[in-house]
Amino acid sequence: MDSSATGGGKTLLLAEDDDQVRALTARVLERAGYKVLVTCDGEDAVEMLRTRGPEISLAVLDVVMPQKDGTAVYQYILEQGLPIPVVFCTGYSARALDGIDLTADTVTVVPKPFQPTVLLRTIGEMLARVEGDGVGV
Repeated sequence: MDSSATGGGKTLLLAEDDDQVRALTARVLERAGYKVLVTCDGEDAVEMLRTRGPEISLAVLDVVMPQKDGTAVYQYILEQGLPIPVVFCTGYSARALDGIDLTADTVTVVPKPFQPTVLLRTIGEMLARVEGDGVGV
């Protein structure tokens, strides 16, 4: 694990429909010092954002999920004006993210399958970037 990626108790939203990937990812994030709010689909993720949005520093979203996909969850974040950066995780091509501005400072993509160190480094870099800009929690 990348020792420079420390969660510092920040709260992350994890939305992943695959049970094994969700459990492994949550464990990796928790071991890195993050508090993790775990959801199994986009509907649950939106509900978590409604009820606990101010606590959430960053969202890790699977792109393809039942109910609502990760892009719909991201659109909800934008529509609500929530200062929450997003890390999309996907095994699909970039076409699955059509309509998402991947050049935005608050969005990045980690291809699946990913190494835990890559995910942790990406999250750490994203949080540092948005906190340095005064965006995010």
